[in-house]
Amino acid sequence: MKKHLFGKAFVFLLSILNLTITLILILFIFKTENALSYTVKKGEWLADIVRKNIPGEVFGENANLTKIKKLNPEIKDFDLISPGQKIELGLKEETEAPISTPPAQPVKIEPVKTEPLKIEAVNPTTPAINTIGLITNAKFVEIKGVQNNGTSGRLVSDLSYGIGLEWGHGFGKLFTSYLGFLYQPVTFTESSSITLESRNQYLNQYYLELTHEFNSVLSTQLKLSDEDEIFYRTTTQNSAIIEKVTVPSIALGARYDFLNALGMNFAIKGNYRIHLPFQNDYYTSKMGRGYKGVLLVEKQFSSFSIFGELFYSKDVIPIEPIDFNSSDLGVQLGLRYQF
Repeated sequence: MKKHLFGKAFVFLLSILNLTITLILILFIFKTENALSYTVKKGEWLADIVRKNIPGEVFGENANLTKIKKLNPEIKDFDLISPGQKIELGLKEETEAPISTPPAQPVKIEPVKTEPLKIEAVNPTTPAINTIGLITNAKFVEIKGVQNNGTSGRLVSDLSYGIGLEWGHGFGKLFTSYLGFLYQPVTFTESSSITLESRNQYLNQYYLELTHEFNSVLSTQLKLSDEDEIFYRTTTQNSAIIEKVTVPSIALGARYDFLNALGMNFAIKGNYRIHLPFQNDYYTSKMGRGYKGVLLVEKQFSSFSIFGELFYSKDVIPIEPIDFNSSDLGVQLGLRYQF
């Protein structure tokens, strides 16, 4: 009798265990099929992702923030999300079951008083993004003047420090414009072949840059600038005066993002520029040319970014009877705040 009761109890327990496992599997399959995940794209923040994919939710509320953290326990810092990373946002909205309707009944149609349609302006789906930036740099400047007969003079600056401001405005997701100013004091050392009557110059650069983003790793730039360039002219046989002349230029460039690691973005940039001819009391130039190469490291946070650049540039501006060759080697640091 006891063995019979024990067998029934054992069968009953097995039935309860089987039912429990079945329910767990059903819930797991339902959650998996209805899970909403999102792959992060370049330039996106968690706030933007939540607003776009969870209607009615307002990022910043404690309940919503706690929900996202529970669904993504592997993410320690939500300011460090990077392109390609997947984020779980919860479950998809359940679709409503079709509602059966009774057969249509004849309806008496009465005239309806119409009113003029009121059209209201609708905000664009992608708001404009503005940035303001602070830029500093440190560089060496070298000037070479090569005459037609092969003789040359050479000037090299001390390490000079510059500072500038930049304002950016985004047009949707593809275009961004930057308007900037850079101030750079430069002190030149005396060369072996030239005695300098003045060694200090204060250089200014104004620029407007338009960037077009093709995809998450490739973008192009068009840059218009008005920049002070250094020249020198001899006053006696062995002495010279250093002077600056504002030279307009046009540059075409590209940027390629080749690595994203440790929450930082690594890219290379390059441009080719043309210096427009100019003329004043002492100089008459022809069209010049130049190029610039940059290695860029950038770190993005929720509302601001920091970046560092290692750059080298070289320019040639022909002024009869001398071709002036200038080279810049230095680093540049910047901070951009987005609002």
